[in-house]
Amino acid sequence: MTVTEQASSHPLPIIGQLADQSSFVGFCIGTAVLLIILGVIFPAVWSRKSARRKAAVEVIDRLLRRRR
Repeated sequence: MTVTEQASSHPLPIIGQLADQSSFVGFCIGTAVLLIILGVIFPAVWSRKSARRKAAVEVIDRLLRRRR
C-alpha cells in the first residue's frame, strides 16, 4: 500500500488539519467558554461577598455588551 500526500493550500499542515475539523474545534471552544461561565462567573454572582458579586455582574455585563 502506498500513501499519497494531498496538496494543501495552507502553509502549515496543522492549519489544514484544523480546517478539516473546524466543527470539532468550534465545539471544543464553545464548551470551554460555557464551562468557564458556569464554573467561574455565575458562582461569583451568588457569592455572599458583595464585592465579588459586583465584580461578577460587571464582567457579565462587559461580555454581553461586546457580543452586541
